[in-house]
Amino acid sequence: MLYSNMTSPTVFKISRHYAGVILKDKKGRMLLQQRDSKPSIVNSGLISFFGGSCNPDESAIECALREIFEELNIHLNPQYLQKLAEYVKQEKDGTYTHVTLFVYTQPVKVHKTDVTEGKLYLFDPKSKELSDLNCTSICRRGIEEYLRRH
Repeated sequence: MLYSNMTSPTVFKISRHYAGVILKDKKGRMLLQQRDSKPSIVNSGLISFFGGSCNPDESAIECALREIFEELNIHLNPQYLQKLAEYVKQEKDGTYTHVTLFVYTQPVKVHKTDVTEGKLYLFDPKSKELSDLNCTSICRRGIEEYLRRH
């Protein structure tokens, strides 16, 4: 799997833009999404960030805010979104995805009934190993970066 940070001079033909957000509750647990287990869903059954593909006319921040509203029915204040990472990821089919990950710096209260896609998954990095998490590569890389910085 090829990853490139955005300072690399390599040129990629990007076929998809993705924005994801690390949300935390008051206890410091990460609020993640366990994707539905359906063959038609990308990353079926895996744990991922709340987020998704950007529309052609929106920025990564706009995409993140829209996806959080669609998936959790909450409005985030954009002033509390901090960019965590930005890179290019090569997919299994050979296409490239431009990934932008954010951290929401304020605690968020989410109930499992608020999740409109998949299920709420609480990850406490103090009590569970990342290696035990059955998650997407984007989620794993984002959590690793978050833990490295915090």
